Order: sequence, then C-alpha cells, then structure tokens
Amino acid sequence: MKKLDIPENQLAVLRDFYEGKAKPIWERLTASQKQWEEIEPMLKQLGISFSEKEAANVTAIAPMGNGGYDKNWSWLRKAEFVLNGQGKNLSSLEIIDVLIENFEPTLEKQKAINSLPATLSVAAKHNKILRHKNENGEYVYEVKK
Repeated sequence: MKKLDIPENQLAVLRDFYEGKAKPIWERLTASQKQWEEIEPMLKQLGISFSEKEAANVTAIAPMGNGGYDKNWSWLRKAEFVLNGQGKNLSSLEIIDVLIENFEPTLEKQKAINSLPATLSVAAKHNKILRHKNENGEYVYEVKK
C-alpha cells in the first residue's frame, strides 16, 4: 500500500476520525467472534459448516427448528437432507413436496420439477446417491450409507 503524505496539522484530525470509525467496528467484530466461538461446537455436531466463501455470503440459514436446512444448498444436498430426515426412499416429486411443505414454501414447484429429477439421475449415475424402482415403477432415491 502506498504511504500517504498527510500534512502534520491534519494528521490528528484524521487519526481521531478513523479511530472513532474503527472502534465500533472492532467491538462488533470481537463480539461476533465470541458468539461464533460459542455456537461453533453445536454447528459442527449438527453437521453445519461454512467455507470462508459461504461465511462471507450467508444469506439464509434456516432456524434450528428446520434442523439447519439452508435454501442455498445444491439440489443434491437438499434431496439428501430430506431423505435423511424422512428415513425412507422417496421419489423426486415427494422430495419436492417435503421441501415446499417444510422448508421452502416459496420454492417454485415447476422450477424444482425441472431441476431435481435430472440432478438426482446424474448423481445416481455417478454413484453419489442410490436409485431404485418402486412397486409403481417410479424411481425412488436413498442416501448412500
């Protein structure tokens, strides 16, 4: 960073200004760090983690009542979350219904119908999730154990 040439008579004014601006930011930062240290162990136990990129961009982590569901997850992660919570194999339409009813009431069903089945099909082909045909001949999915 290039050093600024500031006249001595203005230096004290600038120091006071930036110190006044920085102090409340520093106080909020240290308070946030303490709060993070308090909740981080519980987040880890619940399987919730943030990369540095996610931590800087967190927009909507659901309340604890939703078990840590995050609407910004990928379709595959959302499906895995639902399948783990339901404890049974579900079709893509059943997964979508659970998402809308319990976690994302504003989710556009048609958007989900256009995306989730294709995602699950590709994931099954890459052995990331298991796919079976049920007695009705429709595909149902389960999380690999």
